[in-house]
Amino acid sequence: MKTAHSLRLAPLHARALALALLVAATGLTFSSLAHAHKRGSGMSVEATAPKTLKPGETGTLTLKLSQVTAADGASVEVRNPATGQVLYSSRLNRGESRTVSVDIAGTSEGMQYLDILTRQGTGASVQSVAVSVGGARPVLKREGQLKVTPSGEAVVSLPAKP
Repeated sequence: MKTAHSLRLAPLHARALALALLVAATGLTFSSLAHAHKRGSGMSVEATAPKTLKPGETGTLTLKLSQVTAADGASVEVRNPATGQVLYSSRLNRGESRTVSVDIAGTSEGMQYLDILTRQGTGASVQSVAVSVGGARPVLKREGQLKVTPSGEAVVSLPAKP
């Protein structure tokens, strides 16, 4: 689905959850989401979040919102896709710009994502912000064998899993 890449920083399962939450929260259909992605909401969202938090520590997500051009204004919502909790929700009037601060908490060690949904007119956009919680860096488990094809392409060969 074309809308998945607008959730650039989330892993695949979090993208699916974010998309499901978007559909449930807004009533948009998958076809209208695909249409909205071509245009997006048209709003400008500049998000600044702490790069790291400790578990239990709080930080601030700062959003600079602008470019509200629709006659009926626009809406913005910040969600935690892991819990579905709405951390911030508001409407902006046409021509309004706003800077908001949203308190966020590091819940458990690992990556934590915050989804920012904007809607304006018939368009919608979602962007994810990643925050590293804790000091441990993820380590990928290496599997398979690296082989190079005659054309020079690197391929990792993995055994089939039952």
